[in-house]
Amino acid sequence: MTSNRKVDKSAFIQFCKQLASVWGSTPFEELLQEAREELLKPLSLADFKKYNNLDSGYGIYCFWLEQKELDDLKNFKAVWNKTKGTYKITQPTQKWYSKNQVAKNGLRPFYMGKREDVVKRIQEHAFKSSKSTYGLHLYRNKTEWQDNIFVSYFILPKEALSELSIKGNEDKYLQQLVLSFLETRLRQEFSPMVGKQ
Repeated sequence: MTSNRKVDKSAFIQFCKQLASVWGSTPFEELLQEAREELLKPLSLADFKKYNNLDSGYGIYCFWLEQKELDDLKNFKAVWNKTKGTYKITQPTQKWYSKNQVAKNGLRPFYMGKREDVVKRIQEHAFKSSKSTYGLHLYRNKTEWQDNIFVSYFILPKEALSELSIKGNEDKYLQQLVLSFLETRLRQEFSPMVGKQ
């Protein structure tokens, strides 16, 4: 089904140029640094669960795995898929797994994602979601995964768009664009073990 909505080509080109100038700007680099710092403050899942009234919103999250030495990818896949059952779970890929170097206090970046309601998405990955929902499903084997997993997240500040001088009628889509670019940059740095082909 095609949309009948017409796009003003010159306005779209102007908007793209505006975005391109933002990505290399000082405010964007400052926002990226803020996100990086927040993601480097992981909490255990038990501690995360204790906070019932966490602020949420558009954000990026990172799960961390307590693993002192990086296991061979083949061995890791075997352990990861052992309790897969009928769950649709995200898989490790060679591209990111082999580059996994960022470690904090014995924790390795395990999985990174973004979502409109970031806290709810973390809860789905960690504690409960439909088997047909694509995700980590960490609760499928509590002993093996939940006790060794930590999580951190960054919520895009409400004033971020104005600080980046991005103007538009669709704040929701602009926030998604900013998050996508932040995630791309952070993924290259963190190289999470699981996800994104």
